[in-house]
Amino acid sequence: MKRFILCFIFFFVISAILINAQPSTFSGLVVFNVKNPTCGKANGSATAIINDTVVPDYYYWMQGDLNLTAEFLASDVYTFVISYKGIEYYENVYLSDIDGPKVNANVKDEKCVNSNDGSISLSNPSGIDILNYNWVVTGQTDSVLTNLQPGDYAVIISNPSNCRTIVNYTINPPVPLSITSVTTPETCGAKQDGAINITVNGGMKPYTLFMHHLDTVLPGWVQSTYSSSSFTNLNSGMFKVIVIDSNNCRYENNIILQSAGYMNINFTITYITRGHATVVPPSISNITGNGPFTVQWLDTAARILTPTVTSVFSIVKITDSLGCDVIDTAKEKNNGSGSGGGGHPPIAQICMITVDSVTGNNIIIWIENISTDGVLKYEIYRETLVPSVYTPIGLVNYIDLPIFVDTIANPFKRSWKYKVTAITDTSQSGNYSLVAEQKAIHLNLVQGFSGGPVNLVWDNYIGFAFPKFYIYRGHADSISCIDSVSSSSAPYYSYTDSLPPAGYLYYYVAVPLPAICNPANLKINEGPYSMSISNLEDNRMKADTSGNQNLKNISISSDIIIYPNPSTNILFIVSERIDNFDMDIQVYNYEGKEVIQKSFGNSTDGHFELNIERLPAGLYVFKFNTNNTIGCIKFVKQ
Repeated sequence: MKRFILCFIFFFVISAILINAQPSTFSGLVVFNVKNPTCGKANGSATAIINDTVVPDYYYWMQGDLNLTAEFLASDVYTFVISYKGIEYYENVYLSDIDGPKVNANVKDEKCVNSNDGSISLSNPSGIDILNYNWVVTGQTDSVLTNLQPGDYAVIISNPSNCRTIVNYTINPPVPLSITSVTTPETCGAKQDGAINITVNGGMKPYTLFMHHLDTVLPGWVQSTYSSSSFTNLNSGMFKVIVIDSNNCRYENNIILQSAGYMNINFTITYITRGHATVVPPSISNITGNGPFTVQWLDTAARILTPTVTSVFSIVKITDSLGCDVIDTAKEKNNGSGSGGGGHPPIAQICMITVDSVTGNNIIIWIENISTDGVLKYEIYRETLVPSVYTPIGLVNYIDLPIFVDTIANPFKRSWKYKVTAITDTSQSGNYSLVAEQKAIHLNLVQGFSGGPVNLVWDNYIGFAFPKFYIYRGHADSISCIDSVSSSSAPYYSYTDSLPPAGYLYYYVAVPLPAICNPANLKINEGPYSMSISNLEDNRMKADTSGNQNLKNISISSDIIIYPNPSTNILFIVSERIDNFDMDIQVYNYEGKEVIQKSFGNSTDGHFELNIERLPAGLYVFKFNTNNTIGCIKFVKQ
């Protein structure tokens, strides 16, 4: 499993040539100073700069580091998390190699609301190298993406030398079509002197506007091509308005034109109620005013209601003895049953998100009931690179098990949020804004000196309450729980495995579900799931670019190591170099504050000692600067 450590300190590096500012999606309250790396090197950096007026609840980098500045970064997408006034936001930072490949881009925004027809087409202007494309969110490898909804789409572009460019393209939503209307009531007695003035907003000019009176059996459409149109000599009633713009986007709405005396008529409507097998039509009662009264239903055909009819209102016209009338609609009652009745369709509730320890993919499991009426499918959504904006990633038929495996999102780089909605026989797509989100755990390891302690850092699970995190450790054929950590409110958690056994070890963090999650749910005997687990991390060694073997995550530099880690009083600093050199060091706590600053000089054997006895117990970052080497190492003070 190829991984690298990010070293974060409260330190700011300025390079007038290489640093550029990246704006934040968090309303401009955070900006990032970025120094791009060179090809094949981890010598980039990123610093989050929080507006002076903002006091965050907490912040951290999704990759597992907890300070504002990240140094020694390779080209990639990095995610900064900030909580402000109880709301958590994600900020994405894009680092590209300075010598990375260049591309031309043709980006087309979405034409109509929910048309999902945006596109991004990339081309190679040099035509020499064959470029590879890896789209971060979708996982596609083509140079052209089509059928895109609004949002951010980051792509990693690499050439044969593995120099990389990371670019984020934005598909913008259209300005929605809408209308504003001003009505002039008709004089009582059917004088046919009412008027409606309609102004079209949004969309793409020119427009074509159609309007007709819903009281007619056959629509007598009146057409206009003006963005502001007046319709006169009208009877009271309900009018349907349709607007089509130059992109063929369509907008429909109904406008009620009353008579001048409509305020003098009062009545009670019994709304439409929809049951499992029948629909009860609306009725009018308790009419008061200048009687006697005449009641007309203007949409007789629509009132022949059955459980499969999609009409959600009926139009009623009540006329008094003075020839004044009032128009109203009897809407379908929202009884909130969520079982095929009126109102919102049934909402699918996620049971849990977990990571498959075999495939390394996120698994989404949700709760359903076999008595749910009208549900045909479930639609699964994953949060995009834009906070709180989700993209559909798959459909599962109702008759299948309520499980979805996300083969695109990489849980080893960050945790991901998901939602699931129900699609009924009367809805084309679910509304994810009505659904609660859930997020799995992302685990990072910080390995100490060879054979020494292993430090675990992870973020919180979002979706349900639980008392503890459980720490699991073991070899490939046997993993068992070794300890637990309280789940007291915190953005991130840590644990030190002080005496790990020898050999390659695997770790994961798990949380117990409030109730067992059985995806079969009375359909077949399969499951159940009782815990959500994080990504599976290991303490294996990895090779650096020079072919030497470094302990995984011990240090970006192969020159310097520190031990013991954890330590109680003295840190020993060892360099593989034997020539005379100086070393400046700083130690930062995990709030980003410098707690130690010291300079060493004229070492002839490459050994230094640092007294940390007075430091409080906790996680720290050790930053060193020698004659020509800068690096960072995490350590634990016990």
